[in-house]
Amino acid sequence: SISVHMKSVNVYIEDDYVDIYRFHMNRDTVYKIKANKNETMAEQAEAGKRPRTCLYQNIVVANNLKPTVTFDLRKQIITDDNR
Repeated sequence: SISVHMKSVNVYIEDDYVDIYRFHMNRDTVYKIKANKNETMAEQAEAGKRPRTCLYQNIVVANNLKPTVTFDLRKQIITDDNR
């Protein structure tokens, strides 16, 4: 079976902020995501492998998602809240 964290966190150390994305995806949608050039997440799971993929590239960029929350690490405040 596939275990998927439905959130992604991108840390920008030089700029001192973190973007947090929430994905609203079901299991069938996750299974269709490409794990590599030749296999989907489901195909890798069926082959007994632990599927891995780049959530940022394959979900955030592919679906043009905006961050759910942007957090300023230095000031310790939420600078953008799209919840």
